[in-house]
Amino acid sequence: MTGTYKETVLRYRVFKHDDLPEAHKEAYRARGIDPDELWQLVASFPDVEGAVKFKEWNESRGVTWETWKIEDGGKEEVIERPVW
Repeated sequence: MTGTYKETVLRYRVFKHDDLPEAHKEAYRARGIDPDELWQLVASFPDVEGAVKFKEWNESRGVTWETWKIEDGGKEEVIERPVW
């Protein structure tokens, strides 16, 4: 299946970055992708408090290869994503 779909992303966005094994990083680099810049949008919230709680809960799980961050998108927006 190919194509795209639209998704509403709220103002405060929570992103996750996985620290990959070196062999995986090299595979990305071979394709011209910087693995250190791969952040996944995991969730979004209308208020910063919800985003902080979500981020803190994920960090409390103790998964050592995950890094979490919050970005303020300034406003809610509709984005278009590819269907995988």
